[in-house]
Amino acid sequence: MAQFENIINYIKKNIFFIILIIFGLHFIYFKSNIGKNPKVKTLISIYGVSALSLLLSVFGAYNAAKINYVNTINSQISYLNQLFQNITQSISTFFTNNKNMKYFYDELYNNIENTDETIRDTNLEQVLTNNILINVDALINYIDSFKITSGTNFQIKVMEEKLLKLLKQFMRSKIFVENWKKFRSTIALKWTVDYMELYFNQ
Repeated sequence: MAQFENIINYIKKNIFFIILIIFGLHFIYFKSNIGKNPKVKTLISIYGVSALSLLLSVFGAYNAAKINYVNTINSQISYLNQLFQNITQSISTFFTNNKNMKYFYDELYNNIENTDETIRDTNLEQVLTNNILINVDALINYIDSFKITSGTNFQIKVMEEKLLKLLKQFMRSKIFVENWKKFRSTIALKWTVDYMELYFNQ
C-alpha cells in the first residue's frame, strides 16, 4: 500500500510534465519528417499507448489496494467491537444466571462496597473476573497489533476509550482488584500487566 502511495504521489506531483512529455513527443514525431516514417509512427503509438496504459494500471492497482485496505480495516474494527461486546454480554449473562452475586454487581456498576463477607462467593467472583480479563487480554493485544500494522485511527481511539472507561469503573471494586491480583500472578499476559500498570499502577 505504501509503495503504491509513493508512486501515486510522484505521479500527482509530476502529472503535468508526464502528460506533456507523452503528448509532446507524440505530437512532435507525427508532425516532423521522422514521424512520417510508418515504422516510427508505429513505435511512437506503441510507446504512447503503453505509457498511458501504465499510468492507468498504476491508478487501478492503487485504487484496488486502497479498497482492500479499507475492507481490512473495517473487518478489524468489526472484530474489535465483537471482542468488546463479548465482555459486556458475558457479564450480563453471568449476573442474570447468578442472582446471588448482586453484591458484586453493585460493586462493579453502582460503586456500593460489599460489607458482608458472609454472602461472598469467591469462586464465582474469580470466574467472572477471569472471563472479563481474558477478553481484555485479547482486546489490548489486538488494539496494539492493529496500531502497529494500520496506525491509530478514530475508531481505535474510541475503542481504547471505551475499554479504559470500563476498566476504570471495575477497578473501583475491591473484589475486582483482589481478583485481578490473582489473575495477574497466574495467567495474565505481559501486555495486560503493562496496561494495568500504566493506567492503574496495579
